[in-house]
Amino acid sequence: MTKVRQLSVRRSQMIRPFGVGALVVGPDGASMITAGLDHWYEREDGDDRNLDPGEFRVDEWRLQAALGVGHFRKPPDLRWQGKNTGLYVPMLRFPQWHQCPRCRRLTHWPLTDLEMHSCGSCEQEHGRIYRLLQVRFVAMCAGGHLFDFPWREWAHETASPSCEGDMRMSGMSARCSCGKSHSLRNVTQHQSLPIGRGYRCPGSTPWLGNAAPEKCDRTVRAAFRTSSNVYFPVTRSSIYVPPDPHGADPALVRLLEERRFSVLLELLEKAGRLTAAHLREVHPGPLQDFSDDAIGAALAAISEDRDGDRSAAAAPPPGEHRETTFRRAEFEVLGKPLSHDELRIQVAEAGKYAEPVRSRIASIALVERLRVTEALTGFSRVHPDDGVSDRDRRRLLRRASVQPGSHGDWLPAHVVHGEGVFIDLDGASLRKWEQKPAVRERVEVLRRHYEKAVAARSAGASAAPERFALSPRSVLLHTFAHLVINRLTYESGYGSAALAERLYVSDDAGAPMAALLIYTAAGDSDGTLGGLVKLGRPGHLERIVEAALQGAAWCSADPVCAEVASDVGQGPDSCNLAACHSCALLPEPACEVNNRFLDRALAVRGVGNQASAGIGFFDEPDMIAGV
Repeated sequence: MTKVRQLSVRRSQMIRPFGVGALVVGPDGASMITAGLDHWYEREDGDDRNLDPGEFRVDEWRLQAALGVGHFRKPPDLRWQGKNTGLYVPMLRFPQWHQCPRCRRLTHWPLTDLEMHSCGSCEQEHGRIYRLLQVRFVAMCAGGHLFDFPWREWAHETASPSCEGDMRMSGMSARCSCGKSHSLRNVTQHQSLPIGRGYRCPGSTPWLGNAAPEKCDRTVRAAFRTSSNVYFPVTRSSIYVPPDPHGADPALVRLLEERRFSVLLELLEKAGRLTAAHLREVHPGPLQDFSDDAIGAALAAISEDRDGDRSAAAAPPPGEHRETTFRRAEFEVLGKPLSHDELRIQVAEAGKYAEPVRSRIASIALVERLRVTEALTGFSRVHPDDGVSDRDRRRLLRRASVQPGSHGDWLPAHVVHGEGVFIDLDGASLRKWEQKPAVRERVEVLRRHYEKAVAARSAGASAAPERFALSPRSVLLHTFAHLVINRLTYESGYGSAALAERLYVSDDAGAPMAALLIYTAAGDSDGTLGGLVKLGRPGHLERIVEAALQGAAWCSADPVCAEVASDVGQGPDSCNLAACHSCALLPEPACEVNNRFLDRALAVRGVGNQASAGIGFFDEPDMIAGV
């Protein structure tokens, strides 16, 4: 593959929003698409001397196990000296169709073409040079495929045109030299392009080069190449949690749990010879990089897990979503004091906080240092909830197949070291509040809006939002996190895109969760100055929460935001009630569910009409001064 232009972006932006399959516009106006993972660590000249991809390796034991990958890698950075010089993330020219701004003639250029071209016809006929511009439209399907707009098929209104005449985009119409034409008016509004009978997605994957098209029978829709629905990155993130009290190496634990070792461990244990020395006698090669102490710690961790002490404590409730189970381990750790190189937690004394914190929040933990790993696991197009499986999404990231869990099975990721504030709501107050009929009805309105949006889509999407169980506590936590983050941007010095939410929600009666973590998420940073932790201490957090709730009681877009939107919904998929850009929405990287499922009325009283009065979680008369 060959790069089109050199474009400088942050390494974290190669996870989102410019990950594999995304369209990027360079400073010269050239539109490019980020290439697949197959060629991320190769030089353009093919010289592999002095290359060491292992330098970019990232390990996160919980996330690796959850995704079933061997490891993660940071995107390569361009260097001019030392090892790993000349590496870059390759990009290809897309769209391939170009238009002359004078004669409107359409021409097609290869993906790997490096040059900017001019119109040969105008140069011959008029002696002037007109630079060709890439067309505005692309075509895509809900399965993740992307391809050039079918100009010839559209002009002839058939899925199999026989004419090979010259194509032009004249005004708002696609025209062929044979005389056939078709208007482009409202072309992006069609759920399925009306091109004759049987026109289906060709399964093109231009970001993988000239790979053979995949079989796909989904409907096709058009979009402007700069539209937000052309690319939705799908990521998974993890807060680093120490593996176990023994300090065992998670990679070594996984190695010893493989079948070739598990049977041997049982035999040695029965014989009373389960030691590092005896293991080395049988399998010296795989264990040569580990010390006897490390092997002993791993054996102790496996023994504890087998005895049930560790696994019983981590056993999830039946039927729990895998992401909820994944976050439960973080929830259990974040609420307790801890001192570790990658995770330092100080639990604040709840009795020192005043209202509105004391009555509605059970505990607060100040996370002085944490490590967040975010990996790109795939992407979707048309809709963020597209119904495509995780396996099919991941398959779109590379051209060559790899053995799952092998060394070659890696995903791009970036790591952030930062700080955060962990807030756990009071369970007794929450259970009493979420039983109110008016509260449950507000959430049912959101559920109906979402199900209606899903039903209207041509591609079958999930009937419930992925990783987000719609319930009173989830909507409340999500809205409260947004309100506090918006206020923190005025107090902490961080920009709104530098803070992010992480929700811990479970309605299970035996193991409930209702907590949130607000943390620094500025990409490629290696630490902070403690400003966010300071604002979480007594005497500061009360002021932040009070100001956030006071601001939520009135939006500059009211009464429209509070009342009209409560009836018909607003925002993406109409899945917000009293929440808009003026009061509760956040920049895209800060929100976990694309700025949906928000409602100020569930947080504070006085929002909207009388039907919503008295249903806010923070509704006690003396809790919020001035509301």
